Amino acid sequence: MRSAFSPDSPTAIALIRRRLESRQNRPTGKPPQRHYAQEGFTLVEMLIASLVFTVAIVSLMSMVLFALAARYSSRIDSAALKLSQQKIEELKSHPLDHAALSISGNPLDAEGKIDFSAAGDPQATVTNELLLNSARNTYLSFETRWNITPSGLRKIITVATRKIGGAPANVEPVNLKVVLAP
Repeated sequence: MRSAFSPDSPTAIALIRRRLESRQNRPTGKPPQRHYAQEGFTLVEMLIASLVFTVAIVSLMSMVLFALAARYSSRIDSAALKLSQQKIEELKSHPLDHAALSISGNPLDAEGKIDFSAAGDPQATVTNELLLNSARNTYLSFETRWNITPSGLRKIITVATRKIGGAPANVEPVNLKVVLAP
């Protein structure tokens, strides 16, 4: 059985009051305002993000280039050290009275290192080429010079190796010293 809806009933009166109150709180003639969440990025935000991204990429690329240059320099230093060590071992293998140890060799500078600004002594200078890249068939050229200084019964052998041909001016040659005693 259905109950008839009566406009004088307490439920109907409460419903009518709620509708009237909601109409009074809203200005007439204007639709209700809806607040949308902000969507997307503005052009200024995108420009700033692009700038930050560009600075980060340029910084990373400069670090990579620095690392590659340091790796190349390290390879040159390692090769020069290896050649200097080989020459010292060769000279150490001779007895003290051997002809190879009787020459004075290349001049030394004030610090006791081989002076590469002076002309090289052909008896105490050797040039070597080491393979850098077999795919491209590229080589690095090195010059090894040595000096033998008598000191009483001992002999002081100084050996230095540097890269020649295209080496930067500030690259220091690898210098090694050994003392031979009877």
